Amino acid sequence: MASIEKIIVRLRTAHGTVSFGDVRKVAEHFGFRLDRIAGSHHIFVAPGRNHISIAVHRKKVKIIYVKKLFEELGIE
Repeated sequence: MASIEKIIVRLRTAHGTVSFGDVRKVAEHFGFRLDRIAGSHHIFVAPGRNHISIAVHRKKVKIIYVKKLFEELGIE
């Protein structure tokens, strides 16, 4: 299993789409949990933080959602 650091590097350098499984692992590592699914949007929440909505299509996530996740987590 890849460490979180390796997954973050892979997500940071990706183009196009990435695996939802990798995005979920990073979000959960930083204290978020999947709260609900509304259509294609998976809503992650964490105490004292803004919620994060990530659109998932065929188990893939567009890079724009990864950038928003990284922004909320403070990852450059």
